[in-house]
Formats: sequence, C-alpha cells, structure tokens
Amino acid sequence: MFKRFSICYILLMFCITGTSAQEDQWTGNATNLSKGNLRVNSSGRYLEYSDGTPFLYMGDTAWELISRLNDKETELYLENRREKGFTVIQTVILDELDDMDVSSNGEPKLIDGNIDKPAPDYFTHVDKVISLAAAKGLYIALLPTWGDRVDKQWGKGPEIFTPENAYRYGKWLGER
Repeated sequence: MFKRFSICYILLMFCITGTSAQEDQWTGNATNLSKGNLRVNSSGRYLEYSDGTPFLYMGDTAWELISRLNDKETELYLENRREKGFTVIQTVILDELDDMDVSSNGEPKLIDGNIDKPAPDYFTHVDKVISLAAAKGLYIALLPTWGDRVDKQWGKGPEIFTPENAYRYGKWLGER
C-alpha cells in the first residue's frame, strides 16, 4: 500500500513541477554574440568563440524559412526557437520545394531565373532574416542553394549552376 501511495505521490509531484517548469521561458538572447566569431577548436572536435569559450550548436532546421515565411511568421518562428534555447537555425537561400522563381512574398529570387541576376528585393529579405536572427542571438547556418540546382539527381531541378556561375554566386554572397 505504501509503495502504491509513494508512486502516486511521485507522479503527482512530477506533473506539478513539470507543468511549472514549462511556464519558464528563456528571456535572454540565444547566444552571446559579443564573444567573437565562431571557429573550429584547435583539437578539431568542436566549435568555439574566438575568445576560446565552447559553443553549443543546438540547431533547428527550417530549410524554407527564407522563401516561405513572411516577416511576421519569421519573427514568430525565430522568437519561438530563441525561447526554446536553440542557438543555430539551418536554412537555404535557393530552396528545393518552393517555386524556384518566386518567394512567398511574390517576389522573384532571381531575375529571369538567371543566377547571375539575383533579385534585389529577395536578397534584402534574406538580409532581414539574418539580421533578425542575430538580434535574437541566433546564428544562421546558411546553405547557398539546394543540391538539385547543381545536380538534378537530388531533386527535380532545374540545374542552374555550372562551376563558373557557382563560383560567381558564392563570391557575390561572400562579399555581401
């Protein structure tokens, strides 16, 4: 009888404390970006800030974050992930599943589907998403393009990259 009572009491306490713990939300930034840039530790086994503090890569994947969500939805999503303690959001600029030519805001990603003509409004939106994430202390792990844009065997394409224009695109992104 005492065992049964003890188990019920423990379960009750677990439910009560579990419920109250869920009400507490993280209120600070996800990470302290003032510790410097990220780098691979000299051991090659983990990431750290440039001041030597280890970095916890607690990532969530939102591949279509940039192309599918509007500003309000992006704010809501990033805030939700910050509150949950994520430190990195993985996303892609030129995604696989959305219409290659048009984002959720109705703007083209590339002018005439040409990788050498990135659409200014879309890439302003890309910048905005990255800046919003940084304001919340979140890193963005940014994939420049989905694999099927290079090799159709990884999706439905279209294949728009060659070694030459891929280099130019990467250089252009890096200089931004």
